[in-house]
Amino acid sequence: MLITGVDITEELERRRLVNWAQLAHDMQTNLSTIRLNAEQLVPQSSHDGERRRRILFQVGILIQRVRDLVSVGRSDALNKLPVHSAELCTEIRHEFDASVFPHVTFHMKLRGTMMNVDRLKISRAVRNAVENGIKALKGQPGTIEIATWFDRNNVYIRVSDSGAGMDAETLANMMKPFFTTAKDGSGTGIGTMIMQHVMHLHGGSLRVMSSPGHGTQIIFRIPHGMERLRVADELYEDVA
Repeated sequence: MLITGVDITEELERRRLVNWAQLAHDMQTNLSTIRLNAEQLVPQSSHDGERRRRILFQVGILIQRVRDLVSVGRSDALNKLPVHSAELCTEIRHEFDASVFPHVTFHMKLRGTMMNVDRLKISRAVRNAVENGIKALKGQPGTIEIATWFDRNNVYIRVSDSGAGMDAETLANMMKPFFTTAKDGSGTGIGTMIMQHVMHLHGGSLRVMSSPGHGTQIIFRIPHGMERLRVADELYEDVA
């Protein structure tokens, strides 16, 4: 008698993602309608203008999250273009409004160069790492540091937080599909999956280092993809 076993876990997870992607696709229309109506509001005062800006900001974030689900579930195609790593990280940092995250202090240590990548997908991956770091602060004052550097073959982006850190068991499970430590239903584990997926598509890798009481570091290794790397050794220092 011959018994053969086949592990279908990956296929089941893929089907689950496709179902989520379909739901996300349906949500895009509603979110786009909300954004359109907010854009047409005429502020009667500076306070109204600020509220309108915040609404648009939050709707924009939700639309990005919906697109995350769609992209993970459906699209593996890369639209590679030359992107400056320091410029990319600076843009991501400014997506996190100080009025929304008053307890977070950002530090930027950027030694940038050009890389040939899918800008949208890389941005989503790094943004998810920043969001994980902010969640790790649990509403308490803390810091998020975004750093980038490079060598002959790769560009590196590191996102560090001053949160509580992870024990060995949590760190070991972090890369598993849909794993989350959130007990209130606010976490889905999709963010880490997106980071891994984007690095896989680019031929790079994801490294996570953490220990209790010492925060967490997430390092993206991204092949620069340029035939000849023209280095503009620009050092960006910014504390906001």
